[in-house]
Amino acid sequence: CNNADRLHEIDLGEIVNFIYEWVQVKQSGVIVDKVAKLAFCIALSDDKDEDGGFEVHYDARPTLVKIITICAKSLRKELREFIEFTLKNFDPRIGGLQRELYEGVIEHPFEHINFIKEFPDLTRRMAMATWFARQTHYYSAERINEIWGLSSFCDCRDVFPSAYSTPVYPLLQHDFLRTIDFIVEVVNKCIDYAAKYHGEEIGLEKTTVAFPTGEKVEQSISQAVWSMHRGVAGPVVPYLLQSTHMALERYMLELHDGAKGDAEFLYRLEDVAIDAIRRTRSASIAGALTSLVLAHPNEYYRLADILLTSRKMIQAD
Repeated sequence: CNNADRLHEIDLGEIVNFIYEWVQVKQSGVIVDKVAKLAFCIALSDDKDEDGGFEVHYDARPTLVKIITICAKSLRKELREFIEFTLKNFDPRIGGLQRELYEGVIEHPFEHINFIKEFPDLTRRMAMATWFARQTHYYSAERINEIWGLSSFCDCRDVFPSAYSTPVYPLLQHDFLRTIDFIVEVVNKCIDYAAKYHGEEIGLEKTTVAFPTGEKVEQSISQAVWSMHRGVAGPVVPYLLQSTHMALERYMLELHDGAKGDAEFLYRLEDVAIDAIRRTRSASIAGALTSLVLAHPNEYYRLADILLTSRKMIQAD
């Protein structure tokens, strides 16, 4: 750190892995702050490709980004300014540090968990920008994303749907209520687009859910929509949406188990579930939250009472 001006004279790839191993163990302190700022400057300089700038071998770039995200707390100001700038001028085709940060945080969330913990708000905005990036052309293999209004930049074809393959699960862990809002927003955007342009093609129907207050909410449903959280909704539903619902189901069940019978906590958890169902226009969220009733039928009467008002939901389940 004290000789940063001379680092362009050496192959930084030789020391990046050492620094990565070190910051994994010691994630705070004066030296960590210096290393974090140095790594960030190296990544930015390498992006600019200026004379005299740092050069990092392509294979070492992902590790450099991991160093930056591990040290997210030391880079609060720098990372927030950088991400805010990229969001204002977002183009998913831009490479360099922007793409590496976005892809790392969104596609490999548990490798960049410190960033998500430090910036849950930015993580959600980065995901929205990437998943719903404007796109005029889709290849045939990306057709499923097009049907749901998603960009090909959120393509998950290389992995199976999983509760852990998107940042949704860690976001629920570290910023629960705002992430519930985020899930409802994502799902509503997708179901609205699919229903408007491809509803008949993918077999969407309408069902009505009734609440004790007398309020009634219309939602889109199909067998695939209802089963998103079960990982068996393909090829009609993108892996991204399946994984999102799987994360919601798993974390809600984990919250129940962690409550250890605390009646007040479980009542509030049921309130959150009911409110999410009230605000969504897709039966898929109700499908995921039905797992609470199926797993613990003696503790979620209010939720069950609402779900049982829809004949199509019963049939789908």
